[in-house]
Amino acid sequence: MNEAGAIPPGPRRLATVRVFLIRLCAATFPFVAALGMNGCAGRGSEPVRLTLISPHRDEIRLEVAWAFADWFRERTAARTTRAREALAEWARLSDPERAKAAASALDALFEDWQASELVEVRQALASWKNSPSKAAGERVLAALERWSETVPAAELVWQDVGGGTSQIARYIGARFESNPEGVGIDLLFGGGTDIFIRFADQGLLERLDLPRVLLDGRIRKELNGIPIYDARQRWYGPMLSSFGILYNREVLRRIDQPEPRHWADLGSPGLRGWVSAGDPRLTGSLHMVYEIILQGRGWEKGFPLLMRLGANTHAFIRDSGTLTRTVSSGEDAAAGTLDAMALSAVGRSPETMAFWLPEGETIINPDAIAVLKGAPRKELARAFVEFTLSDAGQRLFILRPGQPGGPRRYPLCRLSVVEKLYDAYPADVRSIGAANPFQTGHTIYYDSNLGNKRWDALNDVFGAVILDAHQDLAAAWKAVVTRPIPTERRAELERELFAPICSEEELMTHARNIAEASPRVRTATVNRWGEAARLRYRTIVRSAGG
Repeated sequence: MNEAGAIPPGPRRLATVRVFLIRLCAATFPFVAALGMNGCAGRGSEPVRLTLISPHRDEIRLEVAWAFADWFRERTAARTTRAREALAEWARLSDPERAKAAASALDALFEDWQASELVEVRQALASWKNSPSKAAGERVLAALERWSETVPAAELVWQDVGGGTSQIARYIGARFESNPEGVGIDLLFGGGTDIFIRFADQGLLERLDLPRVLLDGRIRKELNGIPIYDARQRWYGPMLSSFGILYNREVLRRIDQPEPRHWADLGSPGLRGWVSAGDPRLTGSLHMVYEIILQGRGWEKGFPLLMRLGANTHAFIRDSGTLTRTVSSGEDAAAGTLDAMALSAVGRSPETMAFWLPEGETIINPDAIAVLKGAPRKELARAFVEFTLSDAGQRLFILRPGQPGGPRRYPLCRLSVVEKLYDAYPADVRSIGAANPFQTGHTIYYDSNLGNKRWDALNDVFGAVILDAHQDLAAAWKAVVTRPIPTERRAELERELFAPICSEEELMTHARNIAEASPRVRTATVNRWGEAARLRYRTIVRSAGG
């Protein structure tokens, strides 16, 4: 464990696919109740495996696995009990209504399991429906009892591709290109909504018709104009994300800089070399920060700010967890990031760390979940989605460890999508403190379709102009800031330095070319942008007297 009590990233961040398997079984975690109703698994029962791919950090993976074990065990036990009681009631009175109730109770039990896992119960039920005698009913009960003694354990298998949402999106897309009917993964869990919208449009997500009681009157259809779940039921948002500025008060005092209140503050000359930023090609949450800035300020003002932010960065990191650590450790002073990582850091060091939502410059966005096309365990995956939206899953996201219904060890610091829970639980028992996304105003309008259409194009131009040319960009910014230049000339060089390398129209043309044209066209455009950027930066260094 590291100083925050969290699991260190260690070997997770690899360039190859790694599989992390959490078996919800007392053999692995003695303190965790197993899914099997009589022990971790019945006699000789093979466990069932649910495969997920997710950018969520390890603490969320563990806590979700533990809580899902409890929830699913209780759900299976309750449904089995209801089926048993309904059959017994039918046997006592043998009328059509009670026969219908018994069949319905058994159908509910079957929802989470493949047909091959309840063969005897299904056969006995079919025989009873065909000829509803008391003897047939007793055979159903006997088959149900035998199955309940051998309910298999479940395993959560987490695939890791060595990066965040952007990396995951590329991996899933490539897998479906070679395996269009399915890729052996059940669930995509987390990563905002843009990639879910993209995959839904490509027909890569399964439609889930969830119980209306989970949604109607409980979870809003949208928040500030942004859908919380897909109208066509292909993805759902079990948690909300906000994007803001994480900063280290101690470092800011040391370098004599004010606490940032706007995205533009991250481009201030006083923060040169003190801003942490990430590669949007690898991490979707940081890509979202950049897209939010662009949509809030427009292309002509937004992209120059991204360039300023990049010029103030001494190095780009691969994931939002590392970005948070660089600010917490004092290596950097500030960074734009996702609330979950930021609130966790603030919770550990409230005197030093702070997180600020730039008023009128940010969004609150769902962090989605979906079942992938061809999911091997679609039935169990559907149950997992229900769990994340249930009160059990929602309490897990917002409560402090040790609170009834909260996490066992780690605060998850995620925003619930169930508004009533913010009234039910006071701030002092919530890991997110007083934060309430339903009381936050002055957010920008965010166009998810636009963000989705230009996702790869934005990564390309950011990579070419800011990341791959970073050394020259930083040198040019240093020259403009530090060399003895007349004020008017300095302002002129600054405008020239941070002018967008292309128009928004050209960016959208590039986005269409990515989808429709030869890869050579994409490569040629990226190379042209990169060469033009380097030439500009080196020219400015010379013009500043270097």
